[in-house]
Amino acid sequence: MLDTICFSAKKNLRLIAPIHNIIKSKKEKINTIYVKVAIIHFNKKRLIKLE
Repeated sequence: MLDTICFSAKKNLRLIAPIHNIIKSKKEKINTIYVKVAIIHFNKKRLIKLE
């Protein structure tokens, strides 16, 4: 169970990284908001899968 969660988290970071780099050129506030939204969105999907 923990292995799958860790793997999912790594996969998630790979998806967020390119988005993070694209938004990096814009304001930092916008950047952090997008990353937070991406993480929250991922967590919701993960929770649904685990349930």
